[in-house]
Amino acid sequence: MIYNTLAPVGVKKFTSREHGLKRIWKLIQELPPSDAPRTSKKDTVIGMLQREQGATLEELMMATGWQAHSVRGFISTQRKEYSIQRHQRTEDSIAYYATKK
Repeated sequence: MIYNTLAPVGVKKFTSREHGLKRIWKLIQELPPSDAPRTSKKDTVIGMLQREQGATLEELMMATGWQAHSVRGFISTQRKEYSIQRHQRTEDSIAYYATKK
């Protein structure tokens, strides 16, 4: 329950949906602003591909929450700006590497 992760004291059940939404909204408004810059999934994937060891399809899927076909599609669109290589890491693991053209 979202409320229990934000509130100092948790609840099992609200008296009504409207009452619950009001209490959750009040807690959200009291949260401190986040100073951490947001990183886009594009930046995350490119950063992982530019690491020395590169990144496997599974690692990219875990980092972004994307499905395999989405990761592969994104990588193929980046071929305009980056040189993408595939290397066999182990018997069943292929790593992708990207270098700026």
